[in-house]
Amino acid sequence: MNNLLKDYFNIRNPLITIGNITIQVIGDPHLGRVFRHGIAKNRLGYREEHQMETFRSLLYTKADYVIIVGDLFDKFQINTTVFHSCITILTDAATIQSNKKFIILNGNHDLAKDSSIIGCFQLLDTFIKNNTYLSNIQVISTKCDDNLLLLEEEGVALGLYHYNPFLSIDQEIESITIDTNKYPIRIAFGHWETIDFGSDVFINRSVPTIISSNFN
Repeated sequence: MNNLLKDYFNIRNPLITIGNITIQVIGDPHLGRVFRHGIAKNRLGYREEHQMETFRSLLYTKADYVIIVGDLFDKFQINTTVFHSCITILTDAATIQSNKKFIILNGNHDLAKDSSIIGCFQLLDTFIKNNTYLSNIQVISTKCDDNLLLLEEEGVALGLYHYNPFLSIDQEIESITIDTNKYPIRIAFGHWETIDFGSDVFINRSVPTIISSNFN
């Protein structure tokens, strides 16, 4: 396991290889973020373009799975041009690489703290679900039956958990059942914090107890 995640603390977007399975993790793209402070006028827009190109290139990494672990967008409502660019990049990548599975988890920046407000992440989710040719893209933004991806041949269980602005995973999920003998490698993906930033949040965003007790 140490070998598996040797780069975890060194890079934002680790590439995890387990036997014949490779997973490209994309951490917090924050598409739509605007960089203005400390930027020379002739360089305005450069970091935004670089951010989008980095996101695009990671989608084409040679891997079996791409897992975006939250904060795809910087805010629940972003610039329309950026939103359309994101959809185009995702749909092109999924169409060209039809054998690759893309999994997108929402983060705290993706959703409004008001459940009545529909943001860009929900629009993206609806767009993907309404286009059957994008069946290799899966958006996880609720508690669902697909929270566990079991790779039996590799002995790997992948936990895929969304961010809920109002409930922690410990409150949402009563139990997780995984045969630890059959799946000795158990990796959970979610939008959590490993240190306390002292931010004003509705819920505790540290790694949930149910996750730390079921995954290694």
